[in-house]
Amino acid sequence: MSSSIDVKPQDETGCAKAPRNSNLLFRQVRRALVFIFGISVLIVGIVMIVAPGPAFVVIPLGLAILATEFVWAQRVLHRLKQGVADAAGVSQANLPRWVRLFAPKKEPVGTQVTTNVAAGTTPEHGPVPPC
Repeated sequence: MSSSIDVKPQDETGCAKAPRNSNLLFRQVRRALVFIFGISVLIVGIVMIVAPGPAFVVIPLGLAILATEFVWAQRVLHRLKQGVADAAGVSQANLPRWVRLFAPKKEPVGTQVTTNVAAGTTPEHGPVPPC
């Protein structure tokens, strides 16, 4: 019968090895630095709303920095992208190219890819390979 007590490996001296907390410490320090830097950029972007400056570039940049470590920032950034996509959905062609990168492409309403199964073709791609 095996023991349910965890046995720690021993080194040459016969002493139990200490747990490796360096990885945990590194992750926590990195997370704290990302938080401080990301919040700083985000605050500067919020100040730029009333002060001169490109707030609409700096705020998503701060959220992107925070999104590398925090799920809540990923969600906020995703909602911001969806808001840009919804607002630009009508006139997306008039947006600058760099703004279109942030807005996901939307299919125009009423357009569907139809497949003519009997003929074995699709309108965009030509013949459909046999299964």
